[in-house]
Amino acid sequence: MLRTLAEHRYTSLADLKFAVALTHLPQAVPSRTEIRYARDLQLDDLEQANLVLIGSLEADPWVELFQRQMNFVLQDDKLKGPLEVENRKPRPGERAEYLYNDGDPSDSGFATIAFLPNLSGAGSVLVVQGFTLAGTQAAAEFVSNDRDFDSFFAPILGNRQALPHFELLLKTVEVNGIGSRPAILAYRIY
Repeated sequence: MLRTLAEHRYTSLADLKFAVALTHLPQAVPSRTEIRYARDLQLDDLEQANLVLIGSLEADPWVELFQRQMNFVLQDDKLKGPLEVENRKPRPGERAEYLYNDGDPSDSGFATIAFLPNLSGAGSVLVVQGFTLAGTQAAAEFVSNDRDFDSFFAPILGNRQALPHFELLLKTVEVNGIGSRPAILAYRIY
């Protein structure tokens, strides 16, 4: 993991747009908001800060530290098998795995959003990931789009003020490198 972090310092335009969108949210506190490369994070950040991690395990190895808490886990290492989202505890009507076929551009893509406790439980981490840039972009737009996000969470929140920890499994179709508006395939509220 350290070698991967040391060797890579690149950011996609989709990731950059998402980071900028987050800084423009009314909840963002400019004096407490920083944008950093994954390689510049420290373990203390993962224990003490509220974080947003963008990208799959291949792009951001820190995601691995949160996978034990996740139900929907992206398996994006082509050497270990097909690209898939593992559903660790499928509910009725859900599949145990959602395979991604990167050779078929008309096929659906998948993305996940996980809002979980940070490593110490003193804060939270938001993990937004997909198999492709388009998938990650679709998930990022879901998070930063009040219409989609609020329409999903309004009935769940009821009178609660605080957002509960959750996971979403999203399906999107990639058209010319851009992810379509995602559909929610499955979710968990914690």
